[in-house]
Amino acid sequence: MSLLKPIEHLFKKIVLFFLDIISKKHFVDSVNIQKDREYKILFVRPEKIGDLFIVYPVFNKLIEHYPKIKISLVISPECLPLVEKDIWFHKIFIYKKDIWADRELFRMIRAEKYDSVVDLVGRDSVLSLLISMYCAPNKPRIAVGKDKLSKYYDVNYDLRNNNTGHVITNSMKLLNAFGISYENSDCYASPYIDEDIKQKADDIINHLDVNMDESIIIGFNLSAGSAGRKLADKVAIELLDKIISHKDNIRVVLFAIGEDRESAESIAQKIGEKVKVIPDGLTLIEASAVISKLDLFMTPDTSLVHIARSFKIPVVAFYRKNLENYKIWYPIGQSNGIVLSNNDDNISDLTADMIYTEFIKLFNFYALEERCQTSRLS
Repeated sequence: MSLLKPIEHLFKKIVLFFLDIISKKHFVDSVNIQKDREYKILFVRPEKIGDLFIVYPVFNKLIEHYPKIKISLVISPECLPLVEKDIWFHKIFIYKKDIWADRELFRMIRAEKYDSVVDLVGRDSVLSLLISMYCAPNKPRIAVGKDKLSKYYDVNYDLRNNNTGHVITNSMKLLNAFGISYENSDCYASPYIDEDIKQKADDIINHLDVNMDESIIIGFNLSAGSAGRKLADKVAIELLDKIISHKDNIRVVLFAIGEDRESAESIAQKIGEKVKVIPDGLTLIEASAVISKLDLFMTPDTSLVHIARSFKIPVVAFYRKNLENYKIWYPIGQSNGIVLSNNDDNISDLTADMIYTEFIKLFNFYALEERCQTSRLS
């Protein structure tokens, strides 16, 4: 294994050497799209769900502004549950990191003859550059978050912006490359949920014996994707006891997948009938539909932060200090709702009191402002 990294670095240096010789650079400042003609654009983001979802407002605005645009995606299998039934997208290509399977995949993409390509990998990546160049040869290349490789793109926008602004807002600068002003664009774009799934979400809430007309419904996500972002069960129990004691009509719905299901069932049993667990086996879109019915959502730093905010549901989110990511990945549109650990790699120092204090701030703000569902019964 120790030899793999040096070999990889050498390969990248060789690739970049030849790209410096053959690459055609900076031949456009912006993309000209005629509204009366079909325009095909490829977005490359073969990684995480949250990294793809933050660009949804960009997709939304492009489709609104250019009715004949056709948006296609190159994504990882992990992202497929978010987009597989979404009517926004013309074609979805799954990148599996399998050299033989992907070779044929990239040929198929190239055959589509895209008019431009957007590299959404928010850092220098030789691989995403090669995908962009091969799949849309000699077409405008637009990117976010590039540093040393920015010279190979026609337009590049800064995602972190010195840890200022929200990552969604920073991503929306992409719209400028397509002749659309991003400053006045809506930052909220929800995942596609069809009517059957919306009805299923209502049925789930009802089956949990949660009365939407009389209860304030708080969602609480126990699954974090990694141990370092997970709240300890003991802290979760103490916190939930405080939350359901805040008002008689508060009900909590626990979200959990995989091995966290057992913890969720145990927590619900210890606290009592005011805490329920969502059914097992829900798809991401089905879980998102349930989130859209909530009055407030609490979660570690995952893609669900941004999915909840896309429905304008108030969010209390738990963050590690790592790279100060919370400064650009916080719940968009909120002045409260961040609970920050002093640790770079875990949130083990967060206490129930710390999180409950932030919950009360957010709860009271939205109740007084009468800007969301939380104010219905407060």
